[in-house]
Amino acid sequence: MTIGNEVFVYNGLPTRVVFGSGTSARVGEEARRIGVKRPLVLSTPEQKDEAQALAAKLGMDVAGVFSGATMHTRLKSPKKRCKS
Repeated sequence: MTIGNEVFVYNGLPTRVVFGSGTSARVGEEARRIGVKRPLVLSTPEQKDEAQALAAKLGMDVAGVFSGATMHTRLKSPKKRCKS
């Protein structure tokens, strides 16, 4: 698939989604289950408070909270985070 001048590859991997009231409290458990050591929590600017609350629920050292993401972004927003 080509988007503009960029090549885009998406490999859909098996996905696990946990549904239910209060399940966000288990986010740290789920992260540890898949071997995550220091997650980076991403959100849009409008969801910054929710991202910070989610990071607190992880119960582990987070790499950070980046609230500058945009919907359907290419590489500009993630690269900006990597430079800061």
